[in-house]
Amino acid sequence: GFNLVEPTAQSAAVAAPATAAPGLASDSAALPMDAHLLRLCALFGVGWLAQVAFLAQQLPLLVPRIGAAQATVAVAATTASSLLGRLAMASFMDRIDHRRATAFSFGLQAAGMALMLASDTPWFVIAGCCMVGASVGNVITLPAMFAQREFAPQHYGRVITRVWSVGQVMYAFGPLGAGLLLSATGSSTWPLLLCMVCQLAAAGLSLAPPPSRVKQGASR
Repeated sequence: GFNLVEPTAQSAAVAAPATAAPGLASDSAALPMDAHLLRLCALFGVGWLAQVAFLAQQLPLLVPRIGAAQATVAVAATTASSLLGRLAMASFMDRIDHRRATAFSFGLQAAGMALMLASDTPWFVIAGCCMVGASVGNVITLPAMFAQREFAPQHYGRVITRVWSVGQVMYAFGPLGAGLLLSATGSSTWPLLLCMVCQLAAAGLSLAPPPSRVKQGASR
């Protein structure tokens, strides 16, 4: 029968945590919030902040530029390109350099913002939205590649948790900030410009070389 009071020797052995390999402690103290992890949190926090700010305020930002009808087309194009971008990267994600892929993704979003800033022509704005959308889904999944390739296996969950925790706090202010800036200036130029600067900063952080101790003690 089932023993609900005292564990058997077999169940105790199964429930006991595995002994960590030498030099790889398994408690939370083994993953300090050092410069490497801080930079990783900042990378995605800043990038997600700009992405969420743009997506949440996309219609208010675009309607004054290209009108309501064309703005809805731009939103639909953003969604479609997001799906296509996910499918495209998924086909070769395991064969690419994750840092270059991240820099390309955020850089593509920055280029899309620049295209929207350069012209109010509807097709230019729609093309810029497609460039932003093409990497919307990819930059959400890329943190997993950093955790897998730059940290020891037992830290995978902690890395993802910290990146997402910091990122969620940061991008929560994106829509509010973009909306306040749009209201204060009466122009979509400044919110788009600020989003572009954040995306460029994220791209730059992703290109910075990781510490030499990457995946310390873990086999590649």
